[in-house]
This record gives sequence, structure tokens and C-alpha cells, in this order.
Amino acid sequence: MEPASATAWAKVVSTLKDWPLWLLIAIAISTSVLYGASPFWQLVPPTESGWVFYAMIVAWVFVLCRATISGFYVWYQEYSKTHAKFIVTPIESQCLWSVSRQPDGSYVTHISGSFMVKNLTQEPLHLMTARLLRPRIRGEALRELITMHAMHPGIVVNYIRPSATLPIATNIIIRGVLRQRDGVMNAVVEITDTNANKERVRVKLRCIHPPNTISIDNAGPR
Repeated sequence: MEPASATAWAKVVSTLKDWPLWLLIAIAISTSVLYGASPFWQLVPPTESGWVFYAMIVAWVFVLCRATISGFYVWYQEYSKTHAKFIVTPIESQCLWSVSRQPDGSYVTHISGSFMVKNLTQEPLHLMTARLLRPRIRGEALRELITMHAMHPGIVVNYIRPSATLPIATNIIIRGVLRQRDGVMNAVVEITDTNANKERVRVKLRCIHPPNTISIDNAGPR
């Protein structure tokens, strides 16, 4: 078992990381005023003065970390927009996962999804593979297929025209199972084109055939 103090600190840190930046700045400024202004400092008992100093340092560290992370996130979003070759948007009502048993007794996880892909370049966009990044499934990837659908029936397409948007379907099959046994799966799927450009998209997958409805023997942790 973990020490009670470690658990308490973990809970404190987990709570603080969700606080907005303005609140952390307010706490840091308040502890700094308390530590640096004589009228306020005289109100602090001598035995508690050390805690005020450490609280001030910790508060400013949290402010610095949160500001750095927020700034990096904004920069990365802008960088992605200016350097991205295509944008992938999931149609989550059509994103599913399931587990099935094979004739040889092994189990495979099926992940299928529907997405809208917009070509941001002035060249035809050819998509190659769809790969599951998270959650990780230890096992061989049997299929990482992408198929495109034309906006009009009867037309076959294998690329997306410049500045155009088309729906695609992904079909990923991996030999192995997850720890998760049912419910919605929070996943990250990576789409790759023929020029090795990659875009990652977060998607919620709905389970249509949970592994807890079948007997999985020796399915070990994944």
C-alpha cells in the first residue's frame, strides 16, 4: 500500500493541476505579499513562517508550469494549423470497437471508424494507413485499412482533390485484447498519407461486441 502522505500529496497535485491560471497567479501573489509585506508578515506565527515561504515558491512554480504548458499548447495548435496537410474529423456515431474469437482460438480486436478528411494542400491527397496509437494493444496488426467514399454513388475514388473534403472509413484489426471489457473507448488514431504526413485524431469508440460476452482464456493484461 502507498503511504497516506503520498496519497494525500497525489490528490493535492491532481486538484491543483485543474485550477485555472488566474487562480494560481492570485495565490502566488497573495503568498508573496504575505511574505514580503511587513504588516502582513507580523501576523504570521514564527513557527509557521517557513511554510509561507515554501508555499510562495510552490505557487510560483505552478504558475510557471501552467503558463509554459498553456503557451506551448497555443503555439502547437497554430503550428499544426499552418503545417498540417489535411484535417481529420471523426463521425463518432459511426466509430465502433468489438472483440471476436478466431477459428484458431485466438482473439482479435476490431476497430472501425468513419471520418471526414479535408485536403489542405493544392495537390491530390492519397491516404495510406490508419493505426491505433492509444490504447495500446500488444499484438500483431492484421489490418490498417482506409477506404474512401465518393460524395455521389457509383463513383470510385482513391484520392482527395485539392481543398476538397471526402468521407473515409477505417478498418483496424489487431490480434489481442484490451484490459477494457465494455463501454466507450477513448482512442487516438493516426492517419498517414503517401508522403508520410501524419495526423492524429482523438475519437470515442462505442462497443458493439464486448469481450465480456465471450470466454477469454489466458488473455493476460494488455
